[in-house]
Amino acid sequence: MNQTGYSKGPGRVLPFKGTGTHYFRQALSKADSNDLPGACASYQMALRLEPDNPEYILGMAEMLTGMGRFDDSNRVLLRYFPEEKDRPTECYFGMGCNFYGLMEYGNARNALERYLDLEPEGMFAYDAYDMLDALDAYGEENMSEVTVLQKEEALEKARQRMAEGELDQAETLLEKELEVRPDHMAARCDLALVWYCRQEKKRAEAALEQVLQEAPEHVQARCTRALLRQSNHDMQGAMEDAQALREMAIEDMDDLHRASLTLMELGDFAGAQPFLRKMAQRAPYDTGILHRQGICAYALEEYDRAAHYYDLLTKIDRTDTIARYYRRLCKRTAAGGKKRQGLPLHYQVPMDEVVQRVRSLNNYIRKSKEAQQAEWGPEGELTGLAQWCLTLSEDDIRQAALHLIASFGDVWSERLLRDFALRREPDAEIKRRALGLLKHIGAKEPYLTYIDGQMMESRVSLLPGLPENLPAPYRDVLKTCLEGMRGVRSEDAVQRAGKLWQSYLEQENHYAHLTGAQVAALAAALEYAACQAAEEKVTKLELCRKYGVSMLRFNGALAKLNGKEPKA
Repeated sequence: MNQTGYSKGPGRVLPFKGTGTHYFRQALSKADSNDLPGACASYQMALRLEPDNPEYILGMAEMLTGMGRFDDSNRVLLRYFPEEKDRPTECYFGMGCNFYGLMEYGNARNALERYLDLEPEGMFAYDAYDMLDALDAYGEENMSEVTVLQKEEALEKARQRMAEGELDQAETLLEKELEVRPDHMAARCDLALVWYCRQEKKRAEAALEQVLQEAPEHVQARCTRALLRQSNHDMQGAMEDAQALREMAIEDMDDLHRASLTLMELGDFAGAQPFLRKMAQRAPYDTGILHRQGICAYALEEYDRAAHYYDLLTKIDRTDTIARYYRRLCKRTAAGGKKRQGLPLHYQVPMDEVVQRVRSLNNYIRKSKEAQQAEWGPEGELTGLAQWCLTLSEDDIRQAALHLIASFGDVWSERLLRDFALRREPDAEIKRRALGLLKHIGAKEPYLTYIDGQMMESRVSLLPGLPENLPAPYRDVLKTCLEGMRGVRSEDAVQRAGKLWQSYLEQENHYAHLTGAQVAALAAALEYAACQAAEEKVTKLELCRKYGVSMLRFNGALAKLNGKEPKA
């Protein structure tokens, strides 16, 4: 097993083929042979059969840690053990290892200290103490890195503004950074890119020329200029920069990343391979690196080698439909199919496949709940499709996928929503929607999420503030209504129900006694009014049957609410 292992060994078990135990033993054997992707695949099969087995969960997370996929490992641990009271102590040691690998040293310290508090004589206690000692030494010896961190923070903020199309704000941030640190070459390169995006092409190229005169082997400047020249149809100049890149002895991972991508953008897939091999030596299981190796091999018509990289990705994550797409493409082309051109260098399927999958999602949304349920679950086509939609950058598609996932309201829904909230890439707004949906389906709080690069606990209130002296039956109206809407209605409709009820209570002078039948009727009327306001289809008869009330009582309750919905 790898040295960061934190799952306990098995007791005496009898393996039967097709059982979780069988695949667990298989995973242990593969891990002992250092076949970490194969072990991952076996652990996932074991978890499919016994999804709550802590031994399998810890083993799966351990394999991901051993492959340097620290974020993935943490998401496994926190997706399956969302509540502290249910977490095995080894979970905290695993999280400490992952945060250490991610260089989130504050989180690493907290997790390791928590492990030692719970199990001071535990199996991994000495490892935890060693890591804490290393963190102490790091803190004392690396105060000089503050300037480096400040530089990175300035660039990150400016690049985010550029990605959002706010070029003036990006320019202001970069100019301020250069006032403080005029020798910050990366900021000068990014500023040239801002100018280029604003069609100030000569100014941009002059700035990059100046950087290269001062530092001829500055990789970012060389890459940026090569791509700018390509976009200006100056292929001779672009290939001169490409040749210069090929001749550089590049070791920095960020620069290797830039150089390989630039050469691939210029169509020089053979020239990109040496840089990718260097990167793979340090991060052999990184998704982006494996994908680019696959794209290079495919472009060079080495289809079996290309398929190998996607085999690895499908073993690491059985639900990865992007890897499955490329693996099928490689096999199909190797068998004589037409070779595709212009495949995306970032890890996503081509645009025609994106369109086809989004259409499929829309088709599923229009189907009955019974038809949807047939394709839901850990191996269901709908589950894989919804998960893939969450990898897109378009919030409207992601939002539709999140609502579809939440509509099932089961353990798989909860785990997918928790996993999404723990991803770093999505912005805060779409994550807040995911947290709201977790609350909507009744998942226990708190919820863990990353906001602005920091992991934090979050609690969500779907309910408006209700009067402290409110009688229990009036609270039950809203509670009954929300329970009836959970997993069926949109977040918008749920929010409107809460606001409508709050408005109704604000206009009541006194709280008359409510019988159980009146509570049910008001809950039904509340759902009806909320759906009407949210423009969701619903009938009175449907809700009378759902809440077990007569049409006469329903209409009477609706009359009480009539005209009292707050303006949206």
